[in-house]
Amino acid sequence: EDDNHFAHYHFGFIKPLDEKKLHKICDKFSTIITVEDGVTTGGFGSSILEFAAKNDYVNEIFLCGVPDYFIEHGTIDELQQFCNIDVDGLKSLFSSLIEEEEED
Repeated sequence: EDDNHFAHYHFGFIKPLDEKKLHKICDKFSTIITVEDGVTTGGFGSSILEFAAKNDYVNEIFLCGVPDYFIEHGTIDELQQFCNIDVDGLKSLFSSLIEEEEED
């Protein structure tokens, strides 16, 4: 049995969506986290949700990215921190998911 609980997959582009890779990911992992530096609404994460629904997957899917409302100007680091897509924000999300899994 494969003991890998975590994996990183890079998608170089949104369209066309690599459905073959997504089937493998959805079959292997119950939780999927998408991270993008764009707006999540209508973005990569939304495409993953649509793919999962269309193919009757029931994975828990978290979208990390820019919210769909106006945010103040700032440096890239400040904006990533605001959107929780900086290192600390992502570590916090991963840690909370690991804790939930260990409690189950």
